[in-house]
Amino acid sequence: MCKGSNHLISSITPFPEDLRVKARVVRLWSVPNNSSNNYPSPSNRLEMILCDSQNNKICASINGIFERKFKRLFNEGEVIILSLFAVARNNVIFRMTNHQFIIIFQYRTKVQKSSDDVPIQYFGFDFVNLRSIRCGVVDTSLLIGLVRNISNIRRKFVYNLQTNRIPIEIYDAWYFF
Repeated sequence: MCKGSNHLISSITPFPEDLRVKARVVRLWSVPNNSSNNYPSPSNRLEMILCDSQNNKICASINGIFERKFKRLFNEGEVIILSLFAVARNNVIFRMTNHQFIIIFQYRTKVQKSSDDVPIQYFGFDFVNLRSIRCGVVDTSLLIGLVRNISNIRRKFVYNLQTNRIPIEIYDAWYFF
């Protein structure tokens, strides 16, 4: 593992020499292989969204050939420390984060679980006003969800213990238009 302090996701550049990033895996999913050649790959690609202590987010990708190596090292919701990774430009039409780069796991990439995860958000949400979406203030290349109305916010009690969950109802966007 690289020695030194952790860097923020916002400091990631195309030349990530000796970068060490501490981030929470806020989303993790598997992408099926849709190989067009006659030799299909046996593994799926893993994709994830990482969020650091400043709520900066970046996409990360694990190629199918490395899936087995990294799959057991972390889960969604855990904080990890990454080093020795590659960086590529995030130039897809619709992006999941506004970061201009994406982290690519390589065979030499190091992953370490971190027990110090207090200041890093669990979900990494960035709520915006519906008006800013309609007026075009929000970057239209980012994939977003729409929550129209949240009401009746209260603390929830489960087994007489207070939780931090807020119950919300989510409707299809067409319901409001």
